[in-house]
Amino acid sequence: MTFQQELGRMSKAELWQEYCGYLDLNITEYMYIQKRLMEEQIELWSKSPLGKSLLKGETPHTLEEFRRTLPLTKYEDYADILFKRDPELLPDVPMIWIETTWEGGLRPIKIAPYTRSMLDSYKHNLIAMAMLVSGKKNGDFDLRPGHRFLLDIHIFNTVSCAGERRCLTKRGLCRRC
Repeated sequence: MTFQQELGRMSKAELWQEYCGYLDLNITEYMYIQKRLMEEQIELWSKSPLGKSLLKGETPHTLEEFRRTLPLTKYEDYADILFKRDPELLPDVPMIWIETTWEGGLRPIKIAPYTRSMLDSYKHNLIAMAMLVSGKKNGDFDLRPGHRFLLDIHIFNTVSCAGERRCLTKRGLCRRC
């Protein structure tokens, strides 16, 4: 369901709970959710060829095990795999590949895969931000059906092709799609 549809079907309180309800959590509740989400990501990542290559055969099941098993990494640790743009090496299929500059790297760009769930989370966070900046207090926001706002974020000006759909590049529509 789109946010426009949600505006027409859900109460203001339900929308607030969906997008900004995390603000009402205490630190223990919030950290419990964050830890659970991180452990879900660790499980998915550990099963992928990318995860297996960095974990060297280990399979952490908790956040604490993950921290002990894998030291801090740099983009360089992932670059060779990411530059292949092979979705089979990743935990989930990317919808788009983002390209940015890489200061100090051996290559002129960095590549980052964005999955459907990452893009959905990004959209969810943007809506939460719009709700927060449009209101005056907790539970209050001024977004209605038909409202539009301009979003000019560099990330979507540097998208590269990832399949059979129209996508944007720095110069307009991708020629490969």
